[in-house]
Amino acid sequence: MMNKKYKILGVSAITALMLALNGCGGVGDNNVGDTYADVWEYKISMLEDTFIDVDLITHRKIYDNNTSSSATTTNDTAVGGLDGTEDNSTLGGEDGTSAISKSYNILEYPSHGSLEMVDNTIVRYTPDDDYNQTDSFKVSYSSLDDPNYAEFLYKITIQDVEEGNTPPTISGKPTTEITEGQEYHFKPKASDEDGDTLSFVISNAPAWMELNNTTGELSGKADKTPSEFHDITLIVSDGDVDVELEPFDLKVLSLDEE
Repeated sequence: MMNKKYKILGVSAITALMLALNGCGGVGDNNVGDTYADVWEYKISMLEDTFIDVDLITHRKIYDNNTSSSATTTNDTAVGGLDGTEDNSTLGGEDGTSAISKSYNILEYPSHGSLEMVDNTIVRYTPDDDYNQTDSFKVSYSSLDDPNYAEFLYKITIQDVEEGNTPPTISGKPTTEITEGQEYHFKPKASDEDGDTLSFVISNAPAWMELNNTTGELSGKADKTPSEFHDITLIVSDGDVDVELEPFDLKVLSLDEE
């Protein structure tokens, strides 16, 4: 018998950040019909009275829509045909009689908001008005007959925004490739319309990277070892709500790769 795998990944709220930095896991049995399904669990943080679009292939928030919320998701296994490519194909005989439909489907709707498919691989979650606690929804990939069948549980934390407070903003494009032994430097553009004092935290950063927690500046000298770091997440807080820069990956190249 195979075991169901759980993987808890990325949280953007500062209050939970240090508890969930490296994730945690557990094991249990999950027999879906005659199929044993992998169930992947992701945590997302957002602001009340906004919406988020989630890419079901990458499990990331789409940062170029018109929401002002923040969602952090990271994944070690891309999903699509489970190779990271978009896959809404149909498998089977040429006549389609025994075909397997491969697509994303909503299995469980949220209890405190609405969920809709806005594309074949994108869902939009909108919490109820003034709701600022937790919610969840579940999506499946492919059909039960497919060995690649998987389920994805998204747990949503909706941050309370005090009346009259405008959340801070953060932007910038961090460098994503450097050479071993090279100095790294990045300073985001962050501001707060209310003039609140801002502070910064970071997750998934390499050990050699230093953070100035009052300006958000990142600096350090890369180790002399080629390596890759994924889903580095820089978060700014005004003391009320947390807003994140889009997570980024960093590759440290060997001198031979220059």
